[in-house]
Amino acid sequence: MRAAPVVINVLTNCTSRKRREPEVRACLRDLKVQNEEMRLKAWKDRLAESAAKWTTPANDLYCGSGWTVIQAAIAKVRQVAHINLWIASAGYGLLSSEDAVTPYSATFTARQCDSVKLERDPEGNQRWWEGLTKRTPKTTRLIVSVAELARAYPTAPLLVGVSPDYLWAMRVDLLAASKALVDPDLLVIISAGAKNAGDLTPFLLPCDARLEHRLGGSRSSLNARIVAYILNRFQSNELRLPTLRKHFKNILSRSPKARTYNRKKMTDKEVEIFVRKALSKVSGTSFSALLRRLRDSGMACEYKRFRQMFRVIAPTITNHK
Repeated sequence: MRAAPVVINVLTNCTSRKRREPEVRACLRDLKVQNEEMRLKAWKDRLAESAAKWTTPANDLYCGSGWTVIQAAIAKVRQVAHINLWIASAGYGLLSSEDAVTPYSATFTARQCDSVKLERDPEGNQRWWEGLTKRTPKTTRLIVSVAELARAYPTAPLLVGVSPDYLWAMRVDLLAASKALVDPDLLVIISAGAKNAGDLTPFLLPCDARLEHRLGGSRSSLNARIVAYILNRFQSNELRLPTLRKHFKNILSRSPKARTYNRKKMTDKEVEIFVRKALSKVSGTSFSALLRRLRDSGMACEYKRFRQMFRVIAPTITNHK
């Protein structure tokens, strides 16, 4: 009898960068409802409206360096094992990479224009995640929560690479998943910088910014690079928390201190002057190239904020050329 294929489940959080811009109504910033329950219902209705116009597999919606790194690692591992990619989305809940989605903008990261909660509110984010992953008569996806995923694949390693904000949002769901697995050591959580995750702390892999020296890339893509490193280096039967914890503790013990950046934060006006001056000299420069130049000069501006300002300013420069 032919042996069943080895299964590995990888869960990463969604990215702010999408291959297609969402409609305004599919952005949380446009939703003015305050009541949590009504806000969630209105949001789901808006996604359904947008989905009636255009959808794409989730696998083809997201982009960015971290997403590219994970995709490449998964493609390689699929030659020897069956690997499923799942996405923790602040807009949809748990997504399979093959699920049909419409472009949207929502995040569990606080103080963003499309944040679920504008100020840091782990409990509020947990309620939002619970609402997104609750089954209803209209639910068509086969698996809608991490707990359901663990129950469907109780013997499969579950690698979770997410930011601390997403980790806290999924906290209750992840704890339920740990109990559904035949061995809790199958759950490995990669969340660089999250030293304390409450009752999820026992499942955390030791990892922080010191790993940049070994893995390269930007700090924002570090979780994805750690997941890719694990997939490329370890066999499926080695994907257990004790084995991986020992390996990463050893790496960190020999790693230099994390790089520090003493960049000066910029006001919106300073960013605008920088962008206008740069584009007046060289038109057609991408916002990512311009952001790198800004940071290399010792200044600081958050990625999404810079992108939003660039997209407003750039057309006015072009139109006046």
